Amino acid sequence: MAPETAKHMRWHKEGRCANPNVMVHPSDVEAWTHFNVVFPDFNIDARNVRVAMATDGFNPFGFGKAQYSCWPVFVILLNLPPALCMKEENIFLSLVIPGPEHPGKNMNVFMRPLIDEMMKGWAGVQTYDSFSKRNFTMRVSYHNSIHDYPGLGMFSGWSTHGGLACIDCMADVDSTWLPNSRKFSWFDCHRRFLPPDHAFRNQKNAFRKGVAVHDPPPHQLTGQEVQAYMNAVKEKSFDGYGKTHNWTHIPFLWEFPYFPQLLRPHNIGVMHTKQM
Repeated sequence: MAPETAKHMRWHKEGRCANPNVMVHPSDVEAWTHFNVVFPDFNIDARNVRVAMATDGFNPFGFGKAQYSCWPVFVILLNLPPALCMKEENIFLSLVIPGPEHPGKNMNVFMRPLIDEMMKGWAGVQTYDSFSKRNFTMRVSYHNSIHDYPGLGMFSGWSTHGGLACIDCMADVDSTWLPNSRKFSWFDCHRRFLPPDHAFRNQKNAFRKGVAVHDPPPHQLTGQEVQAYMNAVKEKSFDGYGKTHNWTHIPFLWEFPYFPQLLRPHNIGVMHTKQM
């Protein structure tokens, strides 16, 4: 309803970046462009909204108090330019999931009101554009989520604990169980991502002793392949958890008809990437 804000909602398509060769906004990445190609009817109107979701647990009573995990869910408008995209007034607190424990598999239940609204948004709702002074049908789509690693596990349905914790490698991971510390280690799992002729692949004294790595990187599943994989596990009542898969539940996001087409539906926040 504010003309200045309504004008900026077109920025991702009509605006100009000061550094066009630098990635500064979600619209600069391949996932955004891919969505434009697959859904040209959505991309044709720059006022159609793409959003990100973010959630994390915190103790509202302070770290020194009783254990309590409360989960706010935020919706972020991605149409806006970088200077406005992450401002407080453009990040909406949509839900507050109460504790005292993390939502876990019940995330789907708590997210139901927001998902129903997102489904209506994808179909289109009539609204008013105060910049052009006319009504139009606005559509809304989910673009990605932003979390720390445990939060991503609940949001994606693939547990980020145990030997199959990596959401990219999934079951095709070469983790090592350390019997003394009773933990999994992913040391030396990175060499398979190097070029086939990289010198590090043949080094047997700098990584695991006496081990050369010639395996290719894991196959990156498409959205359709992930969906088929997940549904096959569901049909077997999730048997083999922790051994052949790490699916805990089918997340609500797969209800979106466009979700299998998203290239990167889940992301780790920058602050958590630095910590890792």
